[in-house]
Amino acid sequence: MIHKRAVKEHIKENGYKISKNALEELDKKLLSELDKIIKYALRNAKLSGRKIIRLEDINYGLNSGY
Repeated sequence: MIHKRAVKEHIKENGYKISKNALEELDKKLLSELDKIIKYALRNAKLSGRKIIRLEDINYGLNSGY
């Protein structure tokens, strides 16, 4: 997945390596957090009567404290 590649590159840029198991677990957690943010963003867009998710909806999802 793209998340794994991005995580690996970010860690490598900082001079570290990550084990396969740790990378798998981190990817699961990132996907879980992303899912929560998207759900809150969708909810906010729906409450606003829109079918398009805007930046404000993403920010709402990030700042919601889910």
